[in-house]
Amino acid sequence: MSFKINSKLFILPILSFLVGCSRVDPSTYKPNYYLTVIGNNDVHSLPRENFYRVGEKISFKLRSVSDVTFYAFLNKERLSPIDEVCDSSSCYRLFEFEMPNTTSFLEITTSYYSENEYYFFKDIFPWVSLMDESILKRVTVEKGYLGVSPENSKKEITFTENKEEIKDFLHYINEAILRKRNYDIDGGTYIKMTFTYTYNDKEISNDINFMNGYVFYNDFSSCSYFLVENTPQIL
Repeated sequence: MSFKINSKLFILPILSFLVGCSRVDPSTYKPNYYLTVIGNNDVHSLPRENFYRVGEKISFKLRSVSDVTFYAFLNKERLSPIDEVCDSSSCYRLFEFEMPNTTSFLEITTSYYSENEYYFFKDIFPWVSLMDESILKRVTVEKGYLGVSPENSKKEITFTENKEEIKDFLHYINEAILRKRNYDIDGGTYIKMTFTYTYNDKEISNDINFMNGYVFYNDFSSCSYFLVENTPQIL
């Protein structure tokens, strides 16, 4: 079986084409990382969600409104404006930052403190930090419906050992951003991803459970739910 994962997080950064015998100088090469932007572009002038080179300067403007103040946070750290400009209709505060050496998120909020707690899969499932192409052997995906009696369930199970598809799964679990949220949805669909890998000469399998676009985590004393940016759609 093969998988297709539709996610902008899988649009990988592409190196410059090598011409003839030319080489990329590792001492000057800077990798690209993805910037997720959370804010209203109809109100502000925000940067485009895209891959940016480490150290690249990124600028944006927040509109000044009389009865509310907007704040900008980069990876949970509040940014300070560098200037203010006005045109015939509005005034804007100017911001600028250099792209960090990691996947990042820019959040625009009316709170003086960052409203959202963001996580990566490795923050919730420590075993994710072990994953790489050399040890991940198989990804099994089970899809079905919540709240359906077993006799009416149409559970679907597929798996892949294809190296390119495994790379896509690895990229997703290393780059996707999650937000902790309450969960109050009845029914719907679920996806269980099982990652089978070898570690210390033992075969180990660990699961990540998705429910209606949320990741469910149970630490035996409480349950937590995380809303996933760009949940993979497995066809």
